Amino acid sequence: MVTCKKYTELHDMIKDIKIAMLTTVESNGCLRSVPMTTMQTECEGLVWFFTNFDSQKVEDIRINNCINVTYSDVHKNVFVSVTGKAEVVKDPLKMQELWKPVLTAYFPNGLEDPDLGLLKVSIDEAEYWDSRTGKMIQVWEMSKDAVR
Repeated sequence: MVTCKKYTELHDMIKDIKIAMLTTVESNGCLRSVPMTTMQTECEGLVWFFTNFDSQKVEDIRINNCINVTYSDVHKNVFVSVTGKAEVVKDPLKMQELWKPVLTAYFPNGLEDPDLGLLKVSIDEAEYWDSRTGKMIQVWEMSKDAVR
């Protein structure tokens, strides 16, 4: 039986933080961060975002799929850093599952837009700032033992 203790801890920290900052590595080696709306987090260590295929971040990911996603809520003193690999996917069923009408503000053509796709982030590691100790604490490390 699979339980998701590590995932639950991570999910509980980020579930109410709607906007994350996604950082990619540009072709020149510089870092680029853009705000993204988290659509879903999954027990297996996946995070999903909508994107346009012709965006700079997608070009960056196609060259180097190593990414960082940060979540912060200053009012709750929550600061989380997620490191992983991003994959650009076109999965109509998953897109339908994740779509919300409010997204038309960013994607006016909706699910019918041929340029619309998903970023699937596979989490390798996640850590959070523990304000009581002033230290970063690892909450997720993807390995054979990470999900039990």
